[in-house]
Amino acid sequence: MSKIILERLAGIGEVTRADEVIARVTYSLEVSQDLIGAGKGGFIKNLKNVTGQITVVEGEIDLVDGKILNLILEDGRKWPFFAAGGDPVKSTFDCRSDGPLE
Repeated sequence: MSKIILERLAGIGEVTRADEVIARVTYSLEVSQDLIGAGKGGFIKNLKNVTGQITVVEGEIDLVDGKILNLILEDGRKWPFFAAGGDPVKSTFDCRSDGPLE
C-alpha cells in the first residue's frame, strides 16, 4: 500500500463546537490518500485522511474531550475532527479525521 500527499495546509483558523467558536488556532494539516494495490500494477484509491496539529492561541485551551469539533480554515473550508491527544499545557493537539475537508 502506498500513500500520496494531496495537500498541505497551514494557517490561522477557528475551532467550533455546536456552531459556537471556542478557540482561535494555528494549524498545520496534511491531506493524504492510501493507494491499495489492485493487481497488474493497478491501484484503488482509498478514503482521504486528514491529520495535523492545532495550537490554541486564544480561547478554550483543552480540546481533548472526545467530541467532534470543526476547524474553519483561512480559505473558508470546514474540517470535522477530533483532538487525538496532545499537550494541554502548551495548547498543542494532534488531530485527525477521515471526514471531508469542505
